Amino acid sequence: MFGFMLSLLALGYFMTQLNLYFTIALLCLWGGAAAILFIALQSYVIKTAQQHAQGAVAIYVAIFNASIGLGALGSAQLLRYLPFNHILQLLALGSILGLYCIRKAEQAHSVANHAISHRTD
Repeated sequence: MFGFMLSLLALGYFMTQLNLYFTIALLCLWGGAAAILFIALQSYVIKTAQQHAQGAVAIYVAIFNASIGLGALGSAQLLRYLPFNHILQLLALGSILGLYCIRKAEQAHSVANHAISHRTD
C-alpha cells in the first residue's frame, strides 16, 4: 500500500518535472504495488472466510470489478474539471484513507479474535 501511495504522490506532485526513466520507474512501482495489493487482499479474504472461501472470493471479484468500473467512471468525470496530476493526488489521498481503514479493520479483527479466544478458555 505504501508503494502504491508513494508512486501516486510522486507522479501527482512532480509529473511535469520528471524525466522519462523516472516516470517509467514510478509507473512500474505503481503497477507492482497494485498487483501485490490485489493478491494480498484476495489472500486475506480466503484466509478469513475459511470454509466459505469460494463464495467470499466470488464477492471479492465482483466488488473488485465494480470498483474498477466506478473508478474509471469517476476519473473520467473528474478529468472534466481537474488536471490529471490533481487526480493522482486525490488517488494518493484515497490510498492513505484505505490504509487507515485496513489498519482499523486489522485492529478490530485482532480484538475480536482475542475476545473469542478468552471466552473459549
